[in-house]
Amino acid sequence: MIWAFVMAGCGQFLVALVFGEIVAQFPIAGGVYPWARRLWGKRWAWMTGWVYVWALLVTITSVAYGAGPYIAIMLGFRATVHTTVLCTIALIVVAVLINHAGTKAFRGRR
Repeated sequence: MIWAFVMAGCGQFLVALVFGEIVAQFPIAGGVYPWARRLWGKRWAWMTGWVYVWALLVTITSVAYGAGPYIAIMLGFRATVHTTVLCTIALIVVAVLINHAGTKAFRGRR
């Protein structure tokens, strides 16, 4: 099993290198859509953007639902289905608020 983690880690490192190269060539903000538009055109950029949006929705929801029981226990509640769902909704709301605030909210004041 340890070799599977090592192989997956190496694969993720290669993906990170590819994204690093793309960012070095096209240093623009906005995520994968602008990169795909410049690399492959508007048609594929549109598809890339939608796939990325759905991947983010599924990932954030899955992580929030997986963390729900732990957050409930940490707050002193029993980890029932209802508390898990409530903690999941709270985590999703927090994630949406952080994403809506953007990077300016996390910069230091000067």
